Amino acid sequence: MKRFTKILSLTACSLLLSSSQLNAQNLQQPWFGLPLPPAFVPHRLPALTGDRQPAPATVPVGEDVYPELEGLRIRQDLEAIVAFSHESRRTQEIGDGQLWGRITGFPSSEKTVDLSVAQFRAAGIEDVRVQEFTQDENSSFWTPLSWEVRKS
Repeated sequence: MKRFTKILSLTACSLLLSSSQLNAQNLQQPWFGLPLPPAFVPHRLPALTGDRQPAPATVPVGEDVYPELEGLRIRQDLEAIVAFSHESRRTQEIGDGQLWGRITGFPSSEKTVDLSVAQFRAAGIEDVRVQEFTQDENSSFWTPLSWEVRKS
């Protein structure tokens, strides 16, 4: 029985070791052909805000007559929406700017909704509505304004 337990223990240890080595190797390789994000650097924004170009769009045959679906046109809309996030960060819309983006109830989100409504109307959609909601005036909203992560 002791010999069986030792063999079982050795087998389990070798499986764990080989599994952790495989995981370590997989973490260093691209995921589905995509490059890995940069390593985390403390006190540096983890969001990728670089100047990457859009991937070329593959348009089905016969649909190339719709220029609004071209990659560069879509990129313009994307940049307009992302600009609201950058503005939120630059103006420190919430707290000291550690939390930023298009957050519901704040100007950055309202600008995104307004742009979307305008784009739908410009595309000829007549019945565009914004669903609003009301919140009890006595309710509260909690969000962290700053935080820190430490390795111990």
